[in-house]
Amino acid sequence: MRFSAPVLAALFACAIGACHANATLDATPATPSAPQNVPPGPTPTIGGNHETIVLAEGKYRGDLVIGGNHNIVRGAGTGKTIVDGRLVMNGNHNRVGELSVTGGGTIGGNHNDASGAILEGEVAVGGIGNRR
Repeated sequence: MRFSAPVLAALFACAIGACHANATLDATPATPSAPQNVPPGPTPTIGGNHETIVLAEGKYRGDLVIGGNHNIVRGAGTGKTIVDGRLVMNGNHNRVGELSVTGGGTIGGNHNDASGAILEGEVAVGGIGNRR
């Protein structure tokens, strides 16, 4: 869940005991961004929140690094979208699928899911609730 700056300010004020008696908070969930289509070439780094990245069919060079929270990265299919590098997942609640990764990787953070991808090589899995 993402909060706007005024909501964060109100939460902070309440945390330090300076909250207004009539304060209200809008806890509306953040809206996912429109899918971003990425052509073959250098592998993108995803560091924001609530992003949807679509990797076209082809080969991507370099590590696929996913940080932030609630991101989705999908390809055109295993064996069709190929990341020639490692998968490095951090943050929480990120998903990767429909692509192949040649260099193994690391799945950290919590509740990250790479079960929809083919990961060749060694993959270290840590955190809570992560799926390879």
